[in-house]
Amino acid sequence: IDTSTYGIKELSVTYKGITIQYPIEVVGALSLTVNKDSSWEKVMFGGTLDTSKMTAYVTYSDETAKPVETKDLIIGEIDTSKVGQQSLKVSYNGLETTVKVEVVGVDTLTVVDGTVDKEIRKGGAFDLTNISVSVKYTDGTTEIIEHNWVYTHTLIAPNCTETGLDLYSCENCSLVRMVVRDAI
Repeated sequence: IDTSTYGIKELSVTYKGITIQYPIEVVGALSLTVNKDSSWEKVMFGGTLDTSKMTAYVTYSDETAKPVETKDLIIGEIDTSKVGQQSLKVSYNGLETTVKVEVVGVDTLTVVDGTVDKEIRKGGAFDLTNISVSVKYTDGTTEIIEHNWVYTHTLIAPNCTETGLDLYSCENCSLVRMVVRDAI
């Protein structure tokens, strides 16, 4: 049988002078396709591209397609220190395709009006505990970043006559705040 081309081939089988033709289809992988998914098509500047949810399919000459597990793909690398669209090579068993990945950076930052005082008296304390920042990214999306206060620990436990002091830190920045707890 000639297997150098795809298609239906005839296998001749002869036994005791009787010959039959048996059809055999020569198939092979033609292409590799990667499904688009927002979970891996964008990565933040300086971040790590997460391809764990990438799905790919091999299309065969008989027009069937079969999924390929992410662990079986050979996935190239991109440079997340450069903002913009980049090409990512993906291959499987000699088939290769290229997909676009966008490295997204911060375009502009703006303090949200009313979240921080615009004036402060000389020698006064500056309070950043309620500040919110509007972020516009290079892909045109925006979001409001606010403090995400998480309890860290108690510095001083309150008792019957004295107040206590709890420490909180923000998961979005390095700011720390102390909160006075009333006496019990």
